[in-house]
Amino acid sequence: MPLEHAGPLCSAGITTYSPLARYIKGKKDQAVGVVGFGGLGHMAIKLDVAMGAKVTVFSAEALSATLVVYTDKEAMAKLGRSQNLIVDTVTVHHEINDLIGTLKAYTGVMTMIGGVPQPYQMNGFPMIFNGTLARASVNPRS
Repeated sequence: MPLEHAGPLCSAGITTYSPLARYIKGKKDQAVGVVGFGGLGHMAIKLDVAMGAKVTVFSAEALSATLVVYTDKEAMAKLGRSQNLIVDTVTVHHEINDLIGTLKAYTGVMTMIGGVPQPYQMNGFPMIFNGTLARASVNPRS
């Protein structure tokens, strides 16, 4: 494979594949939210669809995914507790509490892979009451 085609697969591909392999690979009827539609988000959507997941993109429209503008409170409320996994690829600081509210109770995971250098203001109560998890992308073998 030419390097110009293999490069994105090695970088964005493994970065987004890691949380997908850990949380949805081999499972039926998984719903995955992808925040951001740059290089990482684009790759995450392709991998999610290939794994058979129903994909919701929070912010952009493309590649067989449902579009939801995550600043739209009404649209976000309709997605309450519907996502098995959220892959957040955004590299600038943004509001994440409404995204956390879309995670399925006791199984939902939010994976941060965008590398935002500022701390987030995260409301812990919805996570405590719903048993959801927030973490960074990790090697699927660890």
